Amino acid sequence: MKNLVDQRFTCTSKFNRWSNVYRLCSRILQLLYRWPLLTVLLIGWLIVPSPILSQTTGGDFQAFENLFIQFRANQGKWLFPDIYQKFYPYIQNNGEQWQTLPAEKQQQLIQDLQTWVERSQKAAQFLETVFSLRDAALRAGAEDFAEEIFARAESALQRAADLWIQGKTKKAREERDRASKLYQDAEREAIRNNLLGQAQILIQESIDLNARKLTPRSLALTQQLLQEVERLIEQQSPHSAELSLKNEQLAEAAQHLLFLTQLLNRLYENPDQAEAYFLQLEERLKQLAESAGYTPSFTRDYSEIVQEITQAVQNLNQKISQLQERIQELQQENQQLLERLKRHQSREEQLARLQAKVDKIRQIFQGTSVQVTADTHRIGIRINGIAFAPGSATIPPRDYALLNRLARAIQEFPLNVYRIEIIQTTTGNVKYYENLARLRAKAVQAYLQAILPIRDQQFEIVGQAIENGPSPTNKTILQFYILLERPQG
Repeated sequence: MKNLVDQRFTCTSKFNRWSNVYRLCSRILQLLYRWPLLTVLLIGWLIVPSPILSQTTGGDFQAFENLFIQFRANQGKWLFPDIYQKFYPYIQNNGEQWQTLPAEKQQQLIQDLQTWVERSQKAAQFLETVFSLRDAALRAGAEDFAEEIFARAESALQRAADLWIQGKTKKAREERDRASKLYQDAEREAIRNNLLGQAQILIQESIDLNARKLTPRSLALTQQLLQEVERLIEQQSPHSAELSLKNEQLAEAAQHLLFLTQLLNRLYENPDQAEAYFLQLEERLKQLAESAGYTPSFTRDYSEIVQEITQAVQNLNQKISQLQERIQELQQENQQLLERLKRHQSREEQLARLQAKVDKIRQIFQGTSVQVTADTHRIGIRINGIAFAPGSATIPPRDYALLNRLARAIQEFPLNVYRIEIIQTTTGNVKYYENLARLRAKAVQAYLQAILPIRDQQFEIVGQAIENGPSPTNKTILQFYILLERPQG
């Protein structure tokens, strides 16, 4: 009988415990049903990471992105094009494809890219002299006007890089020498096929406009440069920097000759325009001089006035240099104070201060289409559709207000590094638009530096051109990043 009572008591106790659990769960469900907001907050607390505290994926992508930038800086795009194309898709669209990868694959890609960064650095050092010849060939237009020779030079350059990282030093040096000669030949051929003809046309146009009478000294100088370039092209001796230098001087001189001849023709034919022209010139010189703290008097030869303006500008530059040195000293002192302060702040306080600054930046861009994102590594400010004119890197006045807001935003982080990325979508020449994107990013830097005392060392410039499929539109996107872990002193 006692055993039966004990068994019944045990079963009753278990039943009571489960009943209590059941009632508790029922009560929780009733509360969640009655208060939907509580449900949302609970789910968010369980599964949604904070945008500031989320760092695993963002940190991995930041590491991958930094490695990719190093790979590009080491000329990896030209030395190892197949490897470059392997990693490039994961950088596009702010790492959209990267986010779909499992963590193991991301770590493997980071390790692989780190290896190629080291290899590309060694290859770039080995081929440093070749790249100067390659740049000279590109400036001469060898890609278009010596296409076949330039392509052979590119292949030799890539073979030299592959052989060097494989440890085949003798063959690598042979390919390096071959690439050097091909780039020199490509530059000569491009000058012969393109730039030489352009200079001859400009000279003839100037002669037709009476350059022998109006601009005889400029004409003689340009013709002399033309003869020197023709002589250097025909020489079979090893290439020297003289050809590149003379060619650039010829291009500049021929354009200046035609401009000067056209101007003097216009002034001779319309004497009344001459006075207006020189008065306008004097007004511009006066504005330039006054910006340097000097007021000129146009009662003497222009050469004397220009010399005095030059001296005033030099004095101003010296004062600016002294101020910059003092600013740098103050920034170093400020950085030391910040580091001392940072050591006394808790992690929670730092995050709270950061979040407050991010919120302030969002308020600055309130009412615009600008997107502001943040994590522990950087703050991103995405501006879609700056209305640059086709082929131009001049910021249109209509976008000044938006960039002024950007200047206000970055004052929250005056000592940090700023990365300016211009992403140019296009269906055209990717290389052309990549250069254009970089020029536009530099224009944004110059605009901000005209407003704020920011040093060049605080900027990282990136220009990207992305093929956007069959759509014929070209779209400019400004990605501005404030890097949080790299303040400058």
